[in-house]
Amino acid sequence: MRIGLTLKNLTSVIHIKKFYGGTESVPSWYEKRVTMYLSSSHVAALLHLCVMKEELHNEQLREWAKHLYTRGEKNLAELSEDMDISESQLRHWATESSWDYIKKTMPTSKAYQIEKLYLLLEKTNEKLLREEEVNAKDLDLIVKFTAAIKNLDTEISIQQIIEVAKSFTGWLHPQNRELAKSMTMHFDKFIKERSAPSFSS
Repeated sequence: MRIGLTLKNLTSVIHIKKFYGGTESVPSWYEKRVTMYLSSSHVAALLHLCVMKEELHNEQLREWAKHLYTRGEKNLAELSEDMDISESQLRHWATESSWDYIKKTMPTSKAYQIEKLYLLLEKTNEKLLREEEVNAKDLDLIVKFTAAIKNLDTEISIQQIIEVAKSFTGWLHPQNRELAKSMTMHFDKFIKERSAPSFSS
């Protein structure tokens, strides 16, 4: 049986070579279209493999697009052009996973702040290594950046509590809806009290 295949969504052509026990060289670049002569029994297995790879590929693309968009590096139109994904599909992903909300709150999230502080710390260290004389101002910045990272890395933020609460209730819901609903109410009350100015840890 003759069938044409595209290797775009397969992470490694080695899997195909091993699967078919072939000895002929298979092109390693993804966009290369190849033609294989397969028995009908092999076709179903290969199609199943392609579906699995397609799902993985789409999920990886989705996460990368989310990363670039929420950090303000690309808008949807730019992502569509660069990643060869329709803008309507990107808009669907953005709406479904609240990319705009994440983008809006990202600068205030602890993980984002720590990431930026590490970048500043790295740049300051590189500057010191390039210069022959030690700059007291840069040394002071290194101390401050390190202290800020330590403080952020050890305290538990409201955002972290919210994320843990969402993750837990999401896991619990399929198993016990009523308990998940009750836990959500308790989490909401706890978070509101924790956020209150009078709260002291």
